[in-house]
Amino acid sequence: MFGGHGLYLGDKLFGLISGEHVYFRTDAESRPEYVSRGMPPFQPNNRPVGPKTVARNFQVPDEVLANSELLVEWALRAARA
Repeated sequence: MFGGHGLYLGDKLFGLISGEHVYFRTDAESRPEYVSRGMPPFQPNNRPVGPKTVARNFQVPDEVLANSELLVEWALRAARA
């Protein structure tokens, strides 16, 4: 999927792995945390996100990936998004 692997919780796609990066789905509530940390949105085939497009999937910060409790919290929030 998208040249990577989808991450599911039940039947909900909440994230993906593409190359060396993990991306989680965001919503209006969670997206600012990714943006404030400078995390880029997922860009399939390296196509830039257009100015009228709202990116939904953002790269998960390394410090989140390194902390299993925080990772679970972020993954569950992504699944609700």
